[in-house]
Amino acid sequence: MRPTLAFVLAGFMTIWLLCVGLLWHMHVNRTGALKGDAAAAKRTILPTFKPVLIVLCFVNSGFILFLVVTLTTGFYDASVPPLIFEVFYSGRQFMFVFVLVLMFQKSLSLPAIQRSVVISLVLSSYSMIYVHLTLTYGDKKLSFNELQVVHSPLMVPFVYAFVWPPSRATKRTIRELCAVTLIYFMLSVVYMLLLKSPKNSQIARPFLFMMLTWVALCPLVIWRVLKADTEYWRGMGQQACVLQHLFQRQNRLRERISSEGLHVLIEIHRKYVIDFAYLDIGHQLGVGTSSIVFQ
Repeated sequence: MRPTLAFVLAGFMTIWLLCVGLLWHMHVNRTGALKGDAAAAKRTILPTFKPVLIVLCFVNSGFILFLVVTLTTGFYDASVPPLIFEVFYSGRQFMFVFVLVLMFQKSLSLPAIQRSVVISLVLSSYSMIYVHLTLTYGDKKLSFNELQVVHSPLMVPFVYAFVWPPSRATKRTIRELCAVTLIYFMLSVVYMLLLKSPKNSQIARPFLFMMLTWVALCPLVIWRVLKADTEYWRGMGQQACVLQHLFQRQNRLRERISSEGLHVLIEIHRKYVIDFAYLDIGHQLGVGTSSIVFQ
């Protein structure tokens, strides 16, 4: 089982490296944007999405540490329990579920990210609980059909989002995320079928490598979704300014009245949506109860 575990470790390490690379890319472009680099401002994403990438790095770091210790000690050289494979599967699905749940949130606040983490943990880990209870108190041999029935409900939100994408990011990027997840699910089903048939057992290992390569590139798809969502929130702010100007010109509303909705929008997302990318911050002048003043 060591080659199989080595393949799994390589997959998690690839995901971790891509997430770290995206964090570095975000940091470099954000630094350039704060210095007035317009090109860097267009390449960066909202700083609120930084915790999203950090969560993905943290989750993959746990799997990498576990696999390194396992391969070093040779603990699972003979065989790997089904529950361990289920944990690996749930960990990969968590990344897809986390981003999709985040797209259904109404804001970019930290509580929204925290809710997304909790919901994603529940949706991606229920199968682990089922496998553990079945192996402990039920049949020691978990059937293939039974396991796929347990996995299938997790795909319902992705099918729903593919048909009716939420009003975040773009429909195309969200559908790409759903398509990648659904394809990964189908690849896992085919892999289990290959393992089930002794005649096709020789094809199972190359197919596993292909499946892990597919899921290892998921951070790039996630980055596309986050980038598109950044443009969505920027466009919302620009549209609010356009509507404010339009209402003032056509309806002759006073500025205090016409800008009330815009001020509410800014106040709700003042730490997350307002993009200071084109400003060169000199030094801090003062700190108030709800704002920080820079030169």
